[in-house]
Amino acid sequence: MITLNSFVNIINESRRRCSKQAVLPCMLVLTLGVTGARLGEVIGSPTSPGLRVMDFELNGNPPLVTIITEKVRGHPPRVVPLPEWFPPLLNNYIVWNGVYDKLFNISPTHAWRLVKREANVHPHELRHGFALYSLWRGMNPEVLRRIMGHSSLKMTFTYMNAVGLDPRQLRSPFAD
Repeated sequence: MITLNSFVNIINESRRRCSKQAVLPCMLVLTLGVTGARLGEVIGSPTSPGLRVMDFELNGNPPLVTIITEKVRGHPPRVVPLPEWFPPLLNNYIVWNGVYDKLFNISPTHAWRLVKREANVHPHELRHGFALYSLWRGMNPEVLRRIMGHSSLKMTFTYMNAVGLDPRQLRSPFAD
C-alpha cells in the first residue's frame, strides 16, 4: 500500500509539473489523487461516463466535483471537495488541451501506463493515498466513507489502521 509520505510527494511533484505545463500525465495523477476516484470513474468505463468538464464546480467555496459512481456498485453520485489550488491547474489543462466535454479521452491501458510513468504507482494506489491523507488531515470517517463510495465503514477503518487511528478512540460528534 502507498505510504502517506510517498502520496504527498507524488501530489506535490505532479502539482509542480502541472503548474509549468498542464499535460495529461500530471493532470491525470492529480485528478485521481485529489478526488479518491477509481480509474474507471475518471476516464470512463462501460459502467461509468468518466469525468466531464460539467462535473466540476470550480468557482464554489470549496470547489467541488461530482463523480458518477460505477453503476454496478449501485451508489448515488459522490460530491468531493477539491483543494483550492486545483481549479487553476484544471482550467489551464482544459484551455491548453482544448477539452470541451470528457476530461480524459484515453483507454484504461493508456491511463495506467501514464500514471505508472508519471508517479511510479498503480492508479488505484492514488485512491488509497487520498483516503490516508484525508484521515490524517482529520476528515470524519463517515464523510470519507461516503466520498469513497464504500458501502460500510469496515473498508474505511482499514485506512484508519494504516495511519494509526484506532476507531475506538474516535469521539462522537455529540460529545462535549
